[in-house]
Amino acid sequence: MLTAEAGRENVLRIAKMGVRDYLVKPFKEDQIVDRVCGSWTSRVGAGPPAKAIRRFDDPAEDPPGG
Repeated sequence: MLTAEAGRENVLRIAKMGVRDYLVKPFKEDQIVDRVCGSWTSRVGAGPPAKAIRRFDDPAEDPPGG
């Protein structure tokens, strides 16, 4: 879960909803990539395929015309 609210009440509320991992804004790109890859690994048993990870600062990853 991504949230702008880091308060204790919000954390307790999202925990009751079943959320086990969250990021509070502002966050860095590396943080979200690490969390997604870690979550994928814990569920699938291996990291996501390399083509599933798109780096926003890599010009080679820009879509055509973008």
